[in-house]
Amino acid sequence: MRKNILLIVGAVIILVIFVTVFQGRIFKKEMSPNEQEISDTNTSATSTIQSTYTHPSPKFSFEYPDGFSVGSFPEGQDSETILVHNANGENSMQILISAFDENIMLTKKRILKDAPDTEVRNEKEITIGKNAKGLAFEGTNSSGATSEVWFAYNNHLYQISAPKNSSEFLGSIIKTWVWNK
Repeated sequence: MRKNILLIVGAVIILVIFVTVFQGRIFKKEMSPNEQEISDTNTSATSTIQSTYTHPSPKFSFEYPDGFSVGSFPEGQDSETILVHNANGENSMQILISAFDENIMLTKKRILKDAPDTEVRNEKEITIGKNAKGLAFEGTNSSGATSEVWFAYNNHLYQISAPKNSSEFLGSIIKTWVWNK
């Protein structure tokens, strides 16, 4: 279990670096059928939320502003990464979803037990989509300060990470999260 968490944390750090360095340039190339791209000139994190991303399994959806792109990429047999960003790279976040054999409320103590190198500051408990309880906190990776939301729900672990300057954007996504049937 601890090894899986460490591998997941490592993958999250690598993906944050990738998104930060390339600032979304990958999305200018041809997109696969399971990706969505929405274009608009308004790319602020506080744009009116008008588009919805729906994930097929596990079933959830969230709203995001026009002018942002959403892409889903498999990370192996039991995990995938969803990247959300605007064209100029000012706001971005990633969602790492992986199979998880426990339906628990993640706590700072539990995160540090499974991933002791993870930095957890200013943590607070939050609710995601009315049903999932999670932990929002500030962290740091090789790219700098981050805002994080981690939670376990319905046999999946969700690790959502954004650069600190995208905290407001991350919060706007979490507020619209819905668990679909």
